[in-house]
Amino acid sequence: MSEHNPIAENITRLQQIWITNRKENPNARIFCWRYQAQDYFFLNSFYKLESSQYNATTDAFVIFFNPFENKEKYTISLIQQWLNQFEEEAKKQGWQWNDLETFKERFSNITPTDYDAYKILWKDILISYKAFDNKPDTKLFIGIMPHSIGSEEGINIWIEETLSLLPNDIGYVTHQEDSENILYLVEKKIVTKTLQVPNFDLKGAYKQIATQGNPTDPQVQFRRCMFEMGEAAGANNKSKLNQWGQKMLEVTQSTGNRSFWASAHLVYAGFLFQFKDDEKIEELLNKGIAITAKEYKDKPESAGVLLQLYAYKGSYASMTGKKEEALEWFTKQAHTATELQLTEQALLAYNNLLLLAQKNKNDFFYNTIKESFEVGYPLKDEQLKNINFTFIANYYCDYFTNNGKYTRNEIEERMKTIYGENWKENATNFKQIVVEEEKENE
Repeated sequence: MSEHNPIAENITRLQQIWITNRKENPNARIFCWRYQAQDYFFLNSFYKLESSQYNATTDAFVIFFNPFENKEKYTISLIQQWLNQFEEEAKKQGWQWNDLETFKERFSNITPTDYDAYKILWKDILISYKAFDNKPDTKLFIGIMPHSIGSEEGINIWIEETLSLLPNDIGYVTHQEDSENILYLVEKKIVTKTLQVPNFDLKGAYKQIATQGNPTDPQVQFRRCMFEMGEAAGANNKSKLNQWGQKMLEVTQSTGNRSFWASAHLVYAGFLFQFKDDEKIEELLNKGIAITAKEYKDKPESAGVLLQLYAYKGSYASMTGKKEEALEWFTKQAHTATELQLTEQALLAYNNLLLLAQKNKNDFFYNTIKESFEVGYPLKDEQLKNINFTFIANYYCDYFTNNGKYTRNEIEERMKTIYGENWKENATNFKQIVVEEEKENE
């Protein structure tokens, strides 16, 4: 990391805070970062860096963000993630952790309600991994960072129960916002050290990085315009937004790069969404489409901008209650992406189409299900894993598996393999998005 990079400098400050406090508190079993919400980016970056080969501290970190519902489910989810991820990594790196297969077998044989057995297995995995890592002078810290916590008392008890089983060279690291007091029980029983994340200026750091370079460089000017437009939008200052938006159009047009110019229309229109300036938004999006539509087949960069312009047209039409127009633009996006063999982008458009069309079970709705399924299902599992295909697959199972090429059982088993046993819940939750948005807009 460059030390002239303000973001890198702030992460380095966190590394120094950690190193200093570890040295001053060698017996602490838990370290808890306290932070303000706007500074979480830096803390998360610290975790990622220290969990990689580029770490600066002498400690080893393995971080988990699994949600905490209760002690039993949490322990199971941690073990499952650890074993799955390590197995994948071992194949890539050629690692030989001899206990891995034994742990997998033990995990599969534990009765689902036997919480004590899962705790012991969790302890054994960590101790075995620490030995496998073969760094006797390094302390292993497990990051307990649940995205959501169903029971604060429950996670306190879980930390106490599991940490009491572990040797002193394995500890926990966690975090909580300044306004929270999640570890109110654990802190009374286990040696805990609180670390304070300084108040960093993330927006200023981004702006400093983005505007570095020759001020006459169009790319630097473009980024400067984006930041100024973002600040104007945040201050609800439409006049200033239009001033910098116009400058962005002029800067990009002067380069002669048509896709760059079109992308400026896209960015400018996006910032205007909050003002619902129909005339200007339509003008910008239509102009961007006119610039890219003639060359998208030969220029991939123009194709990417055109697909985003279609998506913006569909989104804005949906926002302003023009459902039929929104369906037309999302259809254009899906068909153009399919034409260009950009299947993942096509499926994103198809998801939007079905979300809008699901209220009226008409021919368009059924045809879109069939069309989108036939586009997406041939993809490899690894590709589908990065897309929410559950929505499309679930609808296809409901309406087409009796006469279709694939059986319902075949599709459902494949979805379980890719997305897990609860894949249908994911699809159901996705269906509720439009229903909730419509209620909010009533």
